[in-house]
Amino acid sequence: MLARIFGTVVWHRPGWLSRPVARRLGWSLLGVLLAGALGAAAYWYYQSLPQPLRVGVEVAVPGVPPLDAELVPDEPRRLLLTFHFLPHPDAPSQEALSAARLALVGEVVDDGIDMRPAHPGEWRFNHENLLVFTPAEDWPAGREYHIRLAPTLFGPNVELATYEVAFTTEPFVGELASASFSQHPEVAADRRVIGQFRFSHPVDRESFAKRLRLRRMGVSGNPRIAHELEYGPEDRSVVVRSEVVAIEEREYLVRLALAAGAKPATGAGALEEPLAQEVTVPGRASYFRASGLDLRIVEDDRGRAEQTAIFTLTDPVDTDDFGERLTAWLLPERRFESDEDPHYWRSPREVTAEVRARSEPLSLALNPTERDAAATQSATFDAPPGRFVYFRIAAGLVSANGFEMALAADAVAPAPQYPRGATIAQDGALLPLSG
Repeated sequence: MLARIFGTVVWHRPGWLSRPVARRLGWSLLGVLLAGALGAAAYWYYQSLPQPLRVGVEVAVPGVPPLDAELVPDEPRRLLLTFHFLPHPDAPSQEALSAARLALVGEVVDDGIDMRPAHPGEWRFNHENLLVFTPAEDWPAGREYHIRLAPTLFGPNVELATYEVAFTTEPFVGELASASFSQHPEVAADRRVIGQFRFSHPVDRESFAKRLRLRRMGVSGNPRIAHELEYGPEDRSVVVRSEVVAIEEREYLVRLALAAGAKPATGAGALEEPLAQEVTVPGRASYFRASGLDLRIVEDDRGRAEQTAIFTLTDPVDTDDFGERLTAWLLPERRFESDEDPHYWRSPREVTAEVRARSEPLSLALNPTERDAAATQSATFDAPPGRFVYFRIAAGLVSANGFEMALAADAVAPAPQYPRGATIAQDGALLPLSG
């Protein structure tokens, strides 16, 4: 029937198949094709069978404390390995996993875990799905670790997708947290530039000192300034203190810099970028100034509440001399006489001559200080609570060390509320003084 429709096909063996070598090659090719077909069929059949549930491992890399955090002594940074079922198309809702052998839960694991490179510490299954490594010493920076787990650590029906995991510890980083000009509160001539560096890991002392520079800027050669180093807990912070710096006629800059390349005490890596900041050392005309005003309620020696203004200056000053330059006015409730609503005074620049003419002078009583000259002075006053007071320190005030306040300083602030019933201290607001 087929022959009638399609005709007859006649195949003649080509001549090359008659040769022995070609015949063997043909049979080999046929064998390869058959083996491939059988392999594909076997793979398809295996894939059609129900697949076993596999368990994955999630590694929680031990972090580092924030650079500005205080270190907690003997607080280890643990490594956590968490075991969980991997997603499975045939089992969308999976049974609860119990990965570890029950005999190991809560116990120290001495065998079956190989970590390279080795790190001192203790392995323990805190529960059946959490393996914890508590290090005996801190982790080095930027180091890669490989962990191999033995199948004997797990239950008989638990199959891990991989028995080897890897992680890398946090890299070494740092910051120049602060750099400033500092005046000793008791020793008037002790003026220095002080800076603080903070690091994620203990810094290598030799590497740090080699790359640190403190220089006077703006003069020929930018000469170095001698300094001392004070290392903090575990060498994660370093305070740099310059030698005593001079107050000259004009202000100048000091540059504190740590060059790139500073290394951790252990581990790999180094700082990739320099850390630097310039600090202004004030001149004789700009050094002495009023830097802050704090209004609060305090009690006198008889327990009575008093409104008190506390002034902070950059150099000690005689109290009587300070009092001669200090004045205060109770500002009007309205900025302009034609205004209907009370005005919230925000800046001493709002206090014009016209406003001051409508203000009421306030009586001030200076409080004695422990020393003949002090950088903190205070005065009591009495003003309606909530009403704004304008304070002014006239230019020309001379400090105990001979520095003159070249510009006047002033500020406005609301009078603090008296406490109800009891005479207790009440904090006010710390305000900058303009000048």
